[in-house]
Amino acid sequence: MCARQAAKRAHCPYSNLHVGAAVRCADGSVIDGCNVENASYRLSICAKRVALFTAISQGKRLIELAVSCIDATGDAAASRIPHAVRRLPSGDAGTAAKQGRGEHRWCGNKAT
Repeated sequence: MCARQAAKRAHCPYSNLHVGAAVRCADGSVIDGCNVENASYRLSICAKRVALFTAISQGKRLIELAVSCIDATGDAAASRIPHAVRRLPSGDAGTAAKQGRGEHRWCGNKAT
């Protein structure tokens, strides 16, 4: 639910894909983020990285990552994220599970 709410805040004038992400942390907190696009593509940032990097910068231990693309017609929300999650210092998340159209969740080392 938090990922879907965050997707509504996305700034995506180029892709028109509203993506939100939410990280559940070991202390019970939830950190969310949305995609922010820029005319200079390299300055854009995806929702998953916003949520993950914000959690890491706050010293949180990651438990779970949920992603939602409210405009998805396929797997638009899932690109490159399993690799990014595995490379984070506190990333216990490892496996992707498709939750529904445009929604994914990473948790532990098992799909949920």
